[in-house]
Amino acid sequence: MASSIMRSFSMKRHRAEVKSFGLHAVFAVALVVVGLVSLLYLAQTSVVAGTGYDVKGLENQKAQWQIKNEQLRMKIAQLRALERVETEAASRLKMGPPTKVIFVPVETQTTAPDSRTAPGTAAQPDSRNVSKGVSR
Repeated sequence: MASSIMRSFSMKRHRAEVKSFGLHAVFAVALVVVGLVSLLYLAQTSVVAGTGYDVKGLENQKAQWQIKNEQLRMKIAQLRALERVETEAASRLKMGPPTKVIFVPVETQTTAPDSRTAPGTAAQPDSRNVSKGVSR
């Protein structure tokens, strides 16, 4: 009977050790899982923060380029202004209003082209008509 009590006590003790080992293993696995989830969360948060910083920098750069584009549009408008072009022509290029206006008459052809010319080629203008009204 003593041996059966010892055996029973030994089995209970073995079962308690197995249960204790199982609890320790479950606790260790849970601890590893929590640690991995924490590392994953930390890595994702770090990536999101870095991306947010990059986006903010790009938005600032975009705003600066938009301001520069607007300034360049203003400069283009100023340079294209008729008053500025007239002033520049008079001061730098020594240009002024014309003193004499010369009109060059141009004769237009109202009839069909001469049938003697090859198809696809235009008749050559008469050089005497072009220089008739030009005086120097």
